[in-house]
Amino acid sequence: MKTIRLAAVVAVVIAAAASVGSAGAGAGASVPTVDLSTDQAVNSYLTSLGIDPTGVVIQRGANNYAGPSCPGAAWTCTTSTKVVQVAQPGGQNQVACGAGANMIPDSYLTGTLTQDQINQLVTSSASVVPVGTCTAVQAGAAQTNEFRCVRRDTLEPTTQDCTIVQPGTGGDETASNRAFVLEMANQSTGPGQQATQTATIDQTAMAGASNFVHVIQDIKQSTNISASQTQQGDQSTCAHQTSDTGSEFSQVIQSLAQKEQGGSPTQDQNVLSTSKSCVTLAFTSTANTFAGIQQDSTNGGALESHVNQSHNLDARSANATSQTQGDSGGGIQGKVFQTSSGTAKSFGVQNEDQNLAAKSPTVTQQQFGPLTCCSTQSSNPNDNVKIDETSSQSAVSSPFPLGDLSSATPNPYATQQTLLEGDFQTTGDGQITHKAKQNEGSDTASCPPGEVTDSETGTTTCSLTTFGLDGVFTPFVPD
Repeated sequence: MKTIRLAAVVAVVIAAAASVGSAGAGAGASVPTVDLSTDQAVNSYLTSLGIDPTGVVIQRGANNYAGPSCPGAAWTCTTSTKVVQVAQPGGQNQVACGAGANMIPDSYLTGTLTQDQINQLVTSSASVVPVGTCTAVQAGAAQTNEFRCVRRDTLEPTTQDCTIVQPGTGGDETASNRAFVLEMANQSTGPGQQATQTATIDQTAMAGASNFVHVIQDIKQSTNISASQTQQGDQSTCAHQTSDTGSEFSQVIQSLAQKEQGGSPTQDQNVLSTSKSCVTLAFTSTANTFAGIQQDSTNGGALESHVNQSHNLDARSANATSQTQGDSGGGIQGKVFQTSSGTAKSFGVQNEDQNLAAKSPTVTQQQFGPLTCCSTQSSNPNDNVKIDETSSQSAVSSPFPLGDLSSATPNPYATQQTLLEGDFQTTGDGQITHKAKQNEGSDTASCPPGEVTDSETGTTTCSLTTFGLDGVFTPFVPD
């Protein structure tokens, strides 16, 4: 008998942001500011963000640096990984947290990273550092705020966290904010593996200054120990950008690869869905991989967001009696909200690849894989949204499940369930593409056709849902 779980559309609750960085969408609205003029004010501000001020180093130099390599005598320096930097007029704030952070070039802090650059970062041989967190607040009358956080880990389990707030304090500040986060977990022992990655970024740029965010989160897990095998990976990125007339750019790359092999009787991959929330935004999710992006420009700045998310799950066993991948409440989710009278562009790519192989033809095999994505824009007729979602599920039996599967037989008793959900609301143009494949069938769907335009507001909306159960697909486009 198959065990069938109902597909759950992961809900994201959107509300007004409750802390610094929240700004109204109307033209001419003022950009919020904060008070960091005294140490007591700093402590109060950190507490309001949910950050424990204990052990925080406060820097008030002309140029402030936190990291392993002080730039020189003109800089106020610390090696602390928990800092508040308040630069004097014309100064700079810099944080380099984690092994290899100093090696991230300035050119990687602005503009789109190429796939070659991303691959180079992910495969870099920088030394492994103990698990930990990086937390920083950068403000004052600085020319530039730069934050680099690099976490690389092989511990099992591991938790990696990078938090940066670049709030804008008004006055003479016209600093551009730049944040770069690289979190990597590479686990290769097992049989139980767990990794959690969190990145939280809140940026406010004054006057014509700009905001830049780059986040790369990568989890690799592999085990071949012949015992019950369990792998769990969770990734969360929350980025809120607010500007006056300046531009805003965000690029989030999240990838998860899990591989289980050997003679294990039970193999589980990402079977748990855990609650996630954004500190500076009222976003919640239970997806294993989640990205929540909000970009607001009060006076016409250009906005651009890139979200690229992927799961690659592979489990093979010669003795398996039960193999399960995913959970109907987990999977991948992205949410992007953009508000500006200037142009807004949003690009979302989600890829899911699940593969199971066992020797016994009566093995219990279950696969679940929801994908949801992701964009709301206003209020420029040149705005653009593009969403691509792809799901592939394979569950087979073979006399040699650990070897060549070219002659493997699809398991007719496997439970395969996937949900692809794309939606957009824009004052410009939008496109959604779905591609899904299971043992017994495949499906493609797109929008347009199916979008709806409000003649009074000029807003175009589309919700495209593709549900697949054991090779039977049900595309749905609302009237």
